[in-house]
Amino acid sequence: MSEGRPPGRGMTGFTLVELLVVVAILSILALIAVANLREASRRAMSAQCKSRLHTVVIALQQYRIDWNRLPFGDGSAGPLEEGQAFRPTVFGDGPAAGGWWNGVPQVLVDGPVHYITDRGTLMCPALARQHRGDEQHWHYAYNVGGYDSNGFNGGSDPFSPIDGPGAGGGRVWLARCLFVNSMQFDPGAFPGFPHGPELDIPAGEYGEENVLWSGGDVTQEPGGPPL
Repeated sequence: MSEGRPPGRGMTGFTLVELLVVVAILSILALIAVANLREASRRAMSAQCKSRLHTVVIALQQYRIDWNRLPFGDGSAGPLEEGQAFRPTVFGDGPAAGGWWNGVPQVLVDGPVHYITDRGTLMCPALARQHRGDEQHWHYAYNVGGYDSNGFNGGSDPFSPIDGPGAGGGRVWLARCLFVNSMQFDPGAFPGFPHGPELDIPAGEYGEENVLWSGGDVTQEPGGPPL
């Protein structure tokens, strides 16, 4: 008797229906994996941003101990020149909010004392990724007025009582990812805020941003013009 296949049974393969079912299952699993990866990436980006803001507040607190005041905000983009304590204000060329707000001071990095060693700490990682090549206009917004503009750009010195959406309780913000005031806010002119339920918020939608409060805590708040 010959060995091999049992009598009456031939070679069979997958039917078209079976193949379609397998493809459908694999597609569903792939969609779930991509969604989970995007969510993990979004959470990691927001966590890195909050960590940077915590580093910023520690540096600002140390600066205040050393100099008995907070540093003035930079009013224009670009590196500090030798001997500069801040960049003078140039409207439209600011270091935050795409050029329209004061930025966390670079003196924390370039001053006589290096309170921060990595310049990347001065900007939201999500905005830095979205604006590669133009990071100098996307530093964290800073709520301590520019000395040369008498506090007009970036709030009064030391703090402006501006509260963004969700602030509550009369708290004062110190730094945030992307702040724009109601006079200059145009949803179509700014990118989406860097955090929120989606990793990449489409332009014209608010999204959310991380906010560093004067008390030292960091929270994620809805983006948009101030209330």
